[in-house]
Amino acid sequence: TTSTLVSFTLIETHARVLRFIVQFRHHNRHGASYFHLLLPHSLDSMAFLPIMIGVLMFLFEFFEDQVLAFLVFSLVWGNEIFRMIKVRGNESMRQFPRFFLSLFLCFLIYLYSFPLGFSYIAFA
Repeated sequence: TTSTLVSFTLIETHARVLRFIVQFRHHNRHGASYFHLLLPHSLDSMAFLPIMIGVLMFLFEFFEDQVLAFLVFSLVWGNEIFRMIKVRGNESMRQFPRFFLSLFLCFLIYLYSFPLGFSYIAFA
């Protein structure tokens, strides 16, 4: 679910940034004020704040370690950005999520099999 929410957030942010660029060019050509452009865009972007906070709170409770939860969230976020930018072929679009899932499952199995183990080293 974390990957799905991150993917949704990135896709929506990308679409909103593209709309913002089009509106910015329009305002720039006609010499209009930027305040009427920036205020709605920044307020619209605040809609994702509760989603991200909710995901982080879930991960904080799931991993019982805030640093590890933030590292996992950062890894998933980075993975989604990499997938959106670099993974373009049909075969890699099928294989990359499976590869990431298998690595992540290995990490989770280790983490919950050895709760007092070296979780940060296993994460690296």
